[in-house]
Amino acid sequence: MSFPPARLQEIATQLLVLYGAEPSVAEDTAVSVVRSSLRGIDSHGFNLIPKIIGRVTKQEELVSQIQKPAELLIPGEGMPVAVVDAKLTPGQHSCLLAARIAATKAKQFGIAMVTVRNSTHFGAASPFLMELLKHGLIGMVGSNSTQSMAVFGATRANLGNMPLGFAAPVSDGTHFMFDFCCAVMSFGKLNRLKAAGDAIPEDAFQKNEHIAENALYTNAAALENLALPFGGFKGGNIAMMVETLSGLLSFGHYGAGTETMREGELHGPSHFVLAIDPSKFCPPGAEADFAAHMKKYVDELKASHPDISYAGERAAATMAQREVEGIPVSAELRSEISALAAEKGGAINWD
Repeated sequence: MSFPPARLQEIATQLLVLYGAEPSVAEDTAVSVVRSSLRGIDSHGFNLIPKIIGRVTKQEELVSQIQKPAELLIPGEGMPVAVVDAKLTPGQHSCLLAARIAATKAKQFGIAMVTVRNSTHFGAASPFLMELLKHGLIGMVGSNSTQSMAVFGATRANLGNMPLGFAAPVSDGTHFMFDFCCAVMSFGKLNRLKAAGDAIPEDAFQKNEHIAENALYTNAAALENLALPFGGFKGGNIAMMVETLSGLLSFGHYGAGTETMREGELHGPSHFVLAIDPSKFCPPGAEADFAAHMKKYVDELKASHPDISYAGERAAATMAQREVEGIPVSAELRSEISALAAEKGGAINWD
């Protein structure tokens, strides 16, 4: 069955509040996961809600605090920068907060950078890029993560797969947007290929013979496999760039200390949001409609070959379809969410 995006946001918010979430945390998390599902990123969308609840119920004192929202650690008043202290809230909330702050500052200063420290898994980068696109901004979003990738010839995990996204507005709404990790293949895709019985590319993984005891793997596949970087040496360096802009620039956790347990405390991952207002870069007398320029640019690109499509086109088509037809939710997921609500004395209305 499929459901309107607004209805799924209501259900996700309701369930998170039942488990003690402060309303703004619940609402931001719901918005973020539904935005991912709208674009077809179901593995990092509404499907994540039970996992977020699981963090709270199974290791509440260690892993996730949803009772209080993230807050500004460094407000950056009068400057195009800020730092958010996530306080281990869902990354969907803390990074959306950072995106809103970055958008406001970019409109004022032309460019803005906001980092988030001590967060949790934020899902996909797309929801936060979508927040920037609402304001006609160019954006880049990234996060560091548990060491699960072997780079530069290592035989053990020495970098996370570092999700990274970039977006630029296109006037017809089919925005240029990519959202991927720095590995040849994500663990989510690995699981989907295994479930379907499809072949796994030989250059995507190698056997993991050195499992870190204190690493909190969000995906069981990471226990057996080491991801390999796309482009070899180049992908490894891009992963290092993402961690520099997130974990190190936030003065948060990085390297082997990311998403690990240390003395009974979770060292949560860090994120960054970079926002650029293209209108501030327009020379006098030039056409100021950047999104129109992007439209002309991508049209010229597509005209060079009949089969060309650019990053963001397929997701935009999925989004247009799901805004009308709804987002599909499996019977198994509906049953799981209903059961979670019942445990707290609540009931989910799927009608």
